[in-house]
Amino acid sequence: MRIIIDLDHSLIRTESLKARMFELVKAFGVSKAVWDRTYAATVKRNRRRYGYNTRVHGEKIARTLGKPELSAQITSRLYAAISKTPNLVYKDAVRFLTRASKAGIKIILLTRGDTAWQNRKIEVTRLRRFFDRVIITSKDKSTVLASRWRPKPHTYLLTDNAEEIQELRDLPVEIIQLVRSDGRYQRRAPGIPVVYNLNQAWKIIKEI
Repeated sequence: MRIIIDLDHSLIRTESLKARMFELVKAFGVSKAVWDRTYAATVKRNRRRYGYNTRVHGEKIARTLGKPELSAQITSRLYAAISKTPNLVYKDAVRFLTRASKAGIKIILLTRGDTAWQNRKIEVTRLRRFFDRVIITSKDKSTVLASRWRPKPHTYLLTDNAEEIQELRDLPVEIIQLVRSDGRYQRRAPGIPVVYNLNQAWKIIKEI
């Protein structure tokens, strides 16, 4: 059996991390409107790829403020936020990963984003020890799974994004949508089992 699991909003509180990042740069005169606009521009700076980069974001914020000389300082604050976010890992995450590992289930982390930033999250949270394989990509997950990995029987895919799930339906995997109360994505994907924590997800998986 295999489990393919997402990182952001599934194992870690990404919205809490983003909130802490904003708090740490507010002192430079960054408004919420500037934060939201520059964050979106950073993530979507390349139409074909998806990824957040603290340096790029720091530069965009500094330019928007009309203070390009603050770029390095803002970037430093953004980067530091990842180690200053309390309870970054969901309480049920380590228990779920430990259970799966002890049961002999292969665990694959499939996360979309900038390689350096995603690796930093994995390092800070100390979750790498649970994964048999880590895939970090800027491309959509359906493309990655279809081209780079061959699914095997009893493979579960846990993710939160209903739109992403729609693109994954044709793959021979059992999809479980994990909707966190504080997660970014709240829309339910039709016809897919929905859980609200990893304890509920484990109850589905352990029945096989």
